[in-house]
Amino acid sequence: KGQGSLAVELRFSKLPASAGAPLLSLPLVIANTATVADTLTGLTAADDAGPIPLVVKDDPATGLVWSRHWLAGRATRGPVVVRYLAPVDNTPPTRGSGPPYALRTEGGGVSGVGNTFVLLPEEKIARKIILRWDLADLPKGSTATSSFGEGDVALPDGPASQLASTVFMAGPMKREPGVVS
Repeated sequence: KGQGSLAVELRFSKLPASAGAPLLSLPLVIANTATVADTLTGLTAADDAGPIPLVVKDDPATGLVWSRHWLAGRATRGPVVVRYLAPVDNTPPTRGSGPPYALRTEGGGVSGVGNTFVLLPEEKIARKIILRWDLADLPKGSTATSSFGEGDVALPDGPASQLASTVFMAGPMKREPGVVS
């Protein structure tokens, strides 16, 4: 059943797109695993000119991966900020078995692979990417980690698509062994 949501904010120094061009995408299904593309809420995008209207366009449902694309309703200008809530849902998968990618919760924490909840730009330019965590709504003592390290981290410059295969975890975590020598 629904277990809350993860607030996601993406900040781009620029995200150029003309009216009607793809701005962001997320697979709807990847390796038989449903993503938040169909269930996310509160999606907004804004730039120097204000809110950017978004139009949804889905790929045909074929193969192992098909995606949802959000098209810019007008040309973008300057920095772009995208915000949305990604639901955390521990309901058993309705599509049958698949890899454990989906955004889930266990023991007061949350985990998931980026390709199931992080909307990504469709362009492939190299970017400076910084991951920042706000753990205020998690239990006291919670920490966060990703495939790129613990806490807030700067990723190697590269396309935002590197976030698709990134594993994200936050909450009250334990380490085994407790001390690494």
